[in-house]
Amino acid sequence: MSRFRVRVTESQKLWKEAKVEDDGRKLAKALGGYAYKFTSPAKRSVPDRLFDMPASPLFFIEYKRWGEKPTENQEREIARLLSRGRYVYVIDNIHEAEQVIRSAATGILLPMKEYSIPKAQHLYDNKTPFFLG
Repeated sequence: MSRFRVRVTESQKLWKEAKVEDDGRKLAKALGGYAYKFTSPAKRSVPDRLFDMPASPLFFIEYKRWGEKPTENQEREIARLLSRGRYVYVIDNIHEAEQVIRSAATGILLPMKEYSIPKAQHLYDNKTPFFLG
């Protein structure tokens, strides 16, 4: 659960990852930003979307179904991005996505929740991974 007050209904917990991702994309577009579908043929497990919002740095969002966590490969890739100073959020509901995207549209990136990645941490031990959640 987020450190921000988030009320998720039982029906929203059943939403598929694609529904939350699509709603986040539409919101970014409505606020004047871009939400690029981020894929890499040479690199598996990259975050789902790369966001370019006016007045804020680029950031990534990895969308998950309600209560799901990133896979081991996703954790490793997220840790690599974080070690380079990038913002990466792991989000499992539309309310958190909306908080991040709306804040970014005003030029403020929300703090990310500390998240332990024991298997990948030794690869990138100069940064502590953080996520919203």
